[in-house]
Amino acid sequence: MDSTDQYYLGLSIAGTGEGVHAVIAAVRAEGDEIRLRQVRREWFELDGPLRQRVQELLQAPPAASATMDLATLDRDLGKALGEAGKAAIAHARLSRQKLAGAGLWGLAIGPAAPLGAAGRAAEIRLGSPAEVAAAVGLPIVSGFAQSDQAAGGAGGPLSPWVDYHLLHDVHKARVVLDLGKVATLTFLPAAGQLADTLAFDTGPGTAVLDELARRHHGQPYDRDGAIAGSGRPAAQVVADLISTPYFSQPPPATTKRSFRTDWQGRYVDRVEAAGSRAGIAGADLLATAVELTIETIVRAAAQLTQRPHEVILCGGGARNITLGIRLRDRLSPASTVAMERFDVDAASKDAFNAAALTAARLLNLPANIPQVTGARQAVRLGSITEP
Repeated sequence: MDSTDQYYLGLSIAGTGEGVHAVIAAVRAEGDEIRLRQVRREWFELDGPLRQRVQELLQAPPAASATMDLATLDRDLGKALGEAGKAAIAHARLSRQKLAGAGLWGLAIGPAAPLGAAGRAAEIRLGSPAEVAAAVGLPIVSGFAQSDQAAGGAGGPLSPWVDYHLLHDVHKARVVLDLGKVATLTFLPAAGQLADTLAFDTGPGTAVLDELARRHHGQPYDRDGAIAGSGRPAAQVVADLISTPYFSQPPPATTKRSFRTDWQGRYVDRVEAAGSRAGIAGADLLATAVELTIETIVRAAAQLTQRPHEVILCGGGARNITLGIRLRDRLSPASTVAMERFDVDAASKDAFNAAALTAARLLNLPANIPQVTGARQAVRLGSITEP
């Protein structure tokens, strides 16, 4: 492979269901090193009716999704993603010849936990790659998780391959903290190799916070953490909630997939019940949920083999000011910084991941990390849909 830049488009649906993140990344292969750089990122809101359908799906109990018209939603999301991708390319003034391909990080529905007699992990992601390919005129890579699952893995986390090539450092130990619906911690030891990378889910990221904001404040999420910032957390409620066996597990060689717990449903019921027993509600309950998320992260970080020099925040929760301030306090003396310090937009990291993993697939590079996902071997990720 030569050392010239190639460009890749990445597309993802926001975890709140409000719109599409589009990122264009430059990728340079230099021997065994893969250098990644964000060139452009954009945000496109979904139109009102489609946004409502997506949010209804995100808020529905798992069983209810079986009765929804998922085929039509898959098609319509594909069209919206394709239009966003086409606009992002036009705004960047890049010719199709300069773009090698596009990656699709669709809207996840259903469990990612082992199901069925075979005990294999499974999930569905909406956003038709055929619709996207037709709109942007590029090969589309999608279904990254399914490739890892076919190799016996959990299907994720898959961002650690991207994080390693973007952020590993000879002198600094780094933690990348992805605050999506689930909080995922990636540990990059100083002078470590790809095989030394550790990643696992610590517990709820924004899932509990978003659901409490919806149930008690009529909002899809707590914007900037303003509601939680006005409340007072109840330490005893946090202690009660964190006493479940899940949180006492040490970081294993393979990921402990927290999707096995229904963070946005039954666990929120438990949070509400604990708050009710303690006589707290409203902003105080949200503030308590913030402290729960923080405590689970701090406990996980304390078990790492090196104290991190830097903690890098990304994902939608990185925009929660209250959550960010408390993490900085609790994770000190490590420096806590946003992903933007490395010229990658924190909120659109999934789209950046999609672009980088697409590069790996089209360059025929394995991009899962077996000790992270539990796969039998490193494999190329994703299926290719031609325009």
